[in-house]
Formats: sequence, structure tokens, C-alpha cells
Amino acid sequence: MSEKTRKIELEFDDYQEIEFGSRSHNISFEDVTIVIPTLNEEEAISLVLKDIQTQGYSNILVVDGNSTDKTLDIARQHRINVVQQKGRGKTGAIITALDYIRTPYFVLIDGDHTYGASDIENLFYFIDDNKEVIGSRTKGRDNISTLNRFGNWLINKSFNLVYGTKLTDVCSGLYLLNTDFARSIPFRTEGFDVEVEIAAYASYFGNITETPINFYQRLGTQKLHPFRDGFKIMNSIFNIGFSLYPSRVLSLMAILLILPGLFLLSYPFFISVFSFQLSSILIGLIMIVTAIQGVTLYIVDTKIRKISKRSNGNHV
Repeated sequence: MSEKTRKIELEFDDYQEIEFGSRSHNISFEDVTIVIPTLNEEEAISLVLKDIQTQGYSNILVVDGNSTDKTLDIARQHRINVVQQKGRGKTGAIITALDYIRTPYFVLIDGDHTYGASDIENLFYFIDDNKEVIGSRTKGRDNISTLNRFGNWLINKSFNLVYGTKLTDVCSGLYLLNTDFARSIPFRTEGFDVEVEIAAYASYFGNITETPINFYQRLGTQKLHPFRDGFKIMNSIFNIGFSLYPSRVLSLMAILLILPGLFLLSYPFFISVFSFQLSSILIGLIMIVTAIQGVTLYIVDTKIRKISKRSNGNHV
């Protein structure tokens, strides 16, 4: 099988080479339900639905989170399934959708017209070997604010450290899921952190990958609050990570001790030889030793999980 390498543009013009297979897929459009969570998307929803229908998809489900504008009326004009969301946030929309999905796969796409329906089929090529395929926003990154790009970079780095992945866009709003896998997720999140929750369980119970897609300017009012939602996402990464990979998270916490350890170890010498404090030196040494042990534990844990995953083919 021939392979081709594509350059994936990362935040701040950094680049990483990722291998993508050139192959055909065995998924028909009838095997996939397109799920669109909405909340006051009257400016965009008609364009989103026209785009999807033009591509030939017929299984379309809009899950509305109690919109107060004309989103519901506009969606119903397109003769597709429209249901009211149960529960809170984007997680509630996904849980509600799972009650209606009758296909082996489903795609979740935001209803703000930031994603193109022409990119959906690109996800199909990789679902046979993965629980989730994420559309990585590599073209049109100028439509993401600098603050959000930095936040995404930090979130991706943190997620990869905890879960041992190599993702570049874990918070993307376009992704393909195996329906049976999605139904097995014990959802605990409520908002935009649902993306990292899904990705966490996809990496734990099987494999997860991504493929390049386009990203367009948003229509309507942005729902994401960078600081509040960014904190929630980071919190979910480590909380879920601790339940799935406790040794890995503890090792990362231990590694963080190296900075205060170095400070306590060196600080007395910078003040004065007469200000030398033996207790500070001892505490600093303990922190540094603990950090070294954390590094060792992290490396060993990573190696063991890779071996286990190769041998078992799935859950590790």
C-alpha cells in the first residue's frame, strides 16, 4: 500500500509530518448519521444543512439545545429529523442523539458553518482501524483567534502527555465515531470538554487518529468562553486521565516538582553563604529525586502500554 506524507500546520506556524494511507473506504453514506448540535444558529443552520444535503447525505439529525431564535423553524424546512436535547451542553446533545442513531457510524459537526461537508468523507478512510477520526483544522487557521490557537496548543500538548497520543486538534468540532463505542462512554462532562472526554476513551479502548480538514469563519455568536471553557477542558483532561491512567498522571505531577526543587536547592546560595539553609537543600533534593522517579515511571508506563496495546490490539 502506497503512503503519502502531508504537512500538518500546527499552531504558531510549527509543522509536524503525519503519515496518511492512500486507500479506499468501505463506508456508504447510508452507514453514517450526520449529527448537528445547535443553540441559536439561525444565521448558519440553513447553509450547513444545504451543504450536507448537497454532498448526498440523507441521515441528518439536528439536536437543538432549546434555541430561542428561528433555528428550529429553519431546520424543519429542510425535511430532516429535528429533536430537542435532553441534558445540558454539548454532551447532552450527543447523549440525546445516541437515542435516535440507527447507523453504525455517526459524524458530529458544529452548526455554525465553520466546517465543510465536503471534508466529511475524508474521515471515512480511517474508521476501520480507529474508534474516532478527528478532522484536524489545518487550512483556514486564520479564522481561529490567537488566544484560542494558543489554548488549543496547550490543550493538545497536555492531552498527548496524559494519553500518549500524537493529536494536533483534539478540540475539533468535526469528527467521526463508531456508534457502539460512543454508547459505551460513561459521559461525565457537560460542555465543550466532551471532545477531550470522547478522545480519552477512544485512545483507551482502541485507537484514535486525525486527518486534515478546512476551517471557515464562524457565522453567529461564539459560544466558547476561552478562559472558562479552557479551564474546564484542562481539568477534564487530568480528571479523566487520572481515572484511566493514574500512574501516568501521578508521574506527571511528580515531574512538576523539579522546578520548585531546583529553586529550593539553589536559592540559599544566591542570597548569601551565611543564609544557607540545610532544610531547603534537603527538601529541594527530595523534590528533584521525586521528579526523576516521575520521569522514569512515565517512560516505563508508556513502554508497557505500547507493548500491551500491540499484543492485545485494543484495550490496555
